[in-house]
Amino acid sequence: MAFAKTAPLRSALAEALPERPFSVGFWDGSEVPGTAPGPRFTVRSPRAVAHALYAPGQLGLGRAYVTGEIDVDDIDAVIDLLQTWKPPALDRAG
Repeated sequence: MAFAKTAPLRSALAEALPERPFSVGFWDGSEVPGTAPGPRFTVRSPRAVAHALYAPGQLGLGRAYVTGEIDVDDIDAVIDLLQTWKPPALDRAG
C-alpha cells in the first residue's frame, strides 16, 4: 500500500484545531505539535484517518485505537482529554 502524504492533513488539522492539548505524530515521522501539554497520538496509517472521518469523535478514535491504526502514549490522559476537552465545531460545508 502506498502511503499518502501527510502535509495537507497536518495543515488541515492545525487549522481546524488551533488549540490542541495533544500532539499528533504520523506514519512518515512528521508531527503536529500540541499547543498545550497533553498526550501524544501516533497515527500509524491513512486508515486511522478514515476511521476518524467516517465516525467523528470518540467512536472513530476508538475504532482506530482498537484496530491498532492509532497508538497513544498515555491512555489515562486520553480518557481525561475525551471527557473534558471540547473541540471547535468543524465546518463541513467547505
